[in-house]
Amino acid sequence: MAASYLRRAVSTRTACFSKYYCQAGFTVTMQKTLGGERVVGAEWLAQALPGWRIKRGDAEFKFFMGPDIQIHRLRPDDPDNKLRGLSFGLRMATELWYEPTPFTMIAADVSLSSIATSNSARIAYGWRVLEEMLGGLYVGPEIQYFGSDGYRHVRFGAHITTIKTADVEWSAAGGWAKDSAGRSSPYLRLNVLKRQ
Repeated sequence: MAASYLRRAVSTRTACFSKYYCQAGFTVTMQKTLGGERVVGAEWLAQALPGWRIKRGDAEFKFFMGPDIQIHRLRPDDPDNKLRGLSFGLRMATELWYEPTPFTMIAADVSLSSIATSNSARIAYGWRVLEEMLGGLYVGPEIQYFGSDGYRHVRFGAHITTIKTADVEWSAAGGWAKDSAGRSSPYLRLNVLKRQ
């Protein structure tokens, strides 16, 4: 039986942007559908995606493509799961940042990998607040989707975006997640962006 996984408990991501998109991360996942036995999985990933940035008025578009390396460990092992062991693939990604007014933003991103057709998408809307106190940041709703062969995961939540400290930008989100096996749990996401 192929196992499916709900991302929960630990999820860390770091990213760096200039003309390259670099990402590394670690996620712990858990599920209980493999013969009634509790399965714990861990995922490590690394991506280095050169790309292009196009800025037109208040809109910014980014396009990336490059190698995708993932390591998936399952305990106990699930031989039918395509996401196990070391995998090399190609990842394509695109991002949009648009400020329709001085006090609102729309952010969206889409990513697709050749590893088990893993994919993700996110869209967020935000209102600019705390302009004088923190230099302004955006808060608002977000929806996020993750998928791969035989698995789907959706998140509904709220985000805080563009918290700036020196040359680093922070963002965070939290909300509720549900997967294709019908399980659900809270989620928390923290992103760090270093501009060069």
